[in-house]
Amino acid sequence: MALEQSAEGRFVVLNDQPVEATGEDLLDATGTARALVDLITDSHSSTPFTVAIDAGRGMGKDMGKDSLMLLMQTQLEGRDTPTP
Repeated sequence: MALEQSAEGRFVVLNDQPVEATGEDLLDATGTARALVDLITDSHSSTPFTVAIDAGRGMGKDMGKDSLMLLMQTQLEGRDTPTP
């Protein structure tokens, strides 16, 4: 879990579970997810490529990489792009 200061100046505890919805995205990964989804959907007719989400050990598996992937999946499915 992580601590964050709220708008009222109090500290709050952040959930360390992956997020799927933009409203739950307290670390603001939605913009990064949107940029990657734009790249993927805009490149359908280009040469195939791979996108890797990588971070060093201890860099927040649940709140980081998993959340980014779930946010991307939600956005891709919203654009009728199949995901596994």
